[in-house]
Amino acid sequence: MRTITVTNQKGGIGKTTTVHNLAVALARGGSRVLGVDADPQANFTRRAGVVVEPGQSTLLEVFTEKLPIGDVVRRTAQGFDLVPCTPRLLTIDTNAPDSNNSVRHLRRSLQAVDPRYDYCLIDTAPCMSLRFLIVSALLAAESGVIIPFTPNTDAVIGVRTLLGEIEQFRAENTTLDALTLLPVRVREMKIQQTMLTALGEALPGYRIAEPVAQHGDFDKAEAFATSVFHIAPKGPGAGSYQRLAELVRALRPAEPAYAEASA
Repeated sequence: MRTITVTNQKGGIGKTTTVHNLAVALARGGSRVLGVDADPQANFTRRAGVVVEPGQSTLLEVFTEKLPIGDVVRRTAQGFDLVPCTPRLLTIDTNAPDSNNSVRHLRRSLQAVDPRYDYCLIDTAPCMSLRFLIVSALLAAESGVIIPFTPNTDAVIGVRTLLGEIEQFRAENTTLDALTLLPVRVREMKIQQTMLTALGEALPGYRIAEPVAQHGDFDKAEAFATSVFHIAPKGPGAGSYQRLAELVRALRPAEPAYAEASA
């Protein structure tokens, strides 16, 4: 199972949109996909159509009660499985990440379901500091991270900062690398293409994926709590995430971490 974390310090940057639509795209291609909602906002859970009733176990109980992660997996109608969460997950997201809720527990828990899936995709909360949940997600990301970002004048600083934080955990998770940088919510393609070129020059050696253009299909998908594939399966939004899924499939774990972008 290839475990990939989708992360960025900023909120509203497209992390949940990316992890959700990538999960659907991979599943539509025949892969067995497990999603993990590690963001207490629980937007991935909502958009996957999963309703957590009172008394039902979630990712929180995997940490606090050491439930096997397989016991909280829910099957979605969108083709993938999900470890859901609720806003109660926020109660363990502290600035003391190596407390009794070990940051290594998520990685160990996922190993138990490794034979059942081809991919595990972890959604994360926006976080300017290295709190418990983001550290857990980074240590579990044995196949690297995808970093969605909006191409603007602050992007280079933000992405470089995040890459530096990721580097801190390479000693423990030796396969932790930036799988790809993903430009999202791109509006003026000509203008932002100039910014993407500047970003590539500022961060040489990192793979920048094909940009995902802003489109009304994403707003409709969010409003109806579903994926862009269910709103417009042949639309440009679905096409963007289909191509991202193809890129992810092509990137094998043995491939050098910082291969040149192949467009």
